[in-house]
Amino acid sequence: MALKIGISGLRGTIIGGEPGLTPDVALRWARAFATTVQGKAGRGASIALGRDGRRSSPTLADLVRAALQASGARVVDLGLTLT
Repeated sequence: MALKIGISGLRGTIIGGEPGLTPDVALRWARAFATTVQGKAGRGASIALGRDGRRSSPTLADLVRAALQASGARVVDLGLTLT
């Protein structure tokens, strides 16, 4: 699945088929998102992070959390939640 960006965030295939959402893409997107949020709310802004029940979600959430924190954001990890 090609990458899709919409109101629910970034979507793409990680496992099976042609991967569109690679770890590198996830890291770059998270850094850009943190930069945008902090540009509006200031450094150290809080960003909520949730994941769904797919097999790839914990790994993807770990990557995104690390990128957000490295960018200076405060991450509120909601864990498994409705996304």
